[in-house]
Amino acid sequence: MKFISITLFLLALTGCASVLSSQDIPPVVYVLRTPSIPVNPALNALKLPSVLSLQILHVQPHPGYASDRILLSRTDSSLDFYAGSRWAEPLPSIVETFAVESFRGAQSLAVVHDSASPIGGVYTLRLTIRRFDADYQNGAGSVPVVRIMIDALLARRDDRSVVGVFPVQAFVPASSNRMSSIIAAFNSAAGTSVTNLIEPVLDAIKKDAAAL
Repeated sequence: MKFISITLFLLALTGCASVLSSQDIPPVVYVLRTPSIPVNPALNALKLPSVLSLQILHVQPHPGYASDRILLSRTDSSLDFYAGSRWAEPLPSIVETFAVESFRGAQSLAVVHDSASPIGGVYTLRLTIRRFDADYQNGAGSVPVVRIMIDALLARRDDRSVVGVFPVQAFVPASSNRMSSIIAAFNSAAGTSVTNLIEPVLDAIKKDAAAL
């Protein structure tokens, strides 16, 4: 009887070790790579005075988009996430860093602050994530389309007057239903969204500053 009890105890320990080892596999961590902003005559013409600066505020996520999970949407409009993969930070922080680096890369503003900067910008830009997921619109196992939808609100800091509202979006099909291809599609869609945002925001700042 004692031998049977010891055997069962050892088997139980073996089972626990197996479960723990499978759960301890670290997830693969991904980041968004800021695209190189192409030389654009329109951006060169929007070179703004050095007294003007922009601060990108904390990014606001719609429900479900606040975590570091890499999200997917299903045909029933439910949100799920990829197991074993995540963003390096919660999605709002990832998008903020991506936007700050992209605006700095455009080299039209002398200073672009992030939300943590103790020095506020003359203008503020608040981004709201409406969608940031891989859409399996054709069902599980199909090749997803990465859908990014972001609303941007530009305002003056001193009187909080709204200068402009700019919705941007990008839909990019992944080349395959593999994680590397899906992340590449996220990078492409994010780059398109933010690049399409830069010129109208800078143009609005220039016109607003000239009117003051």
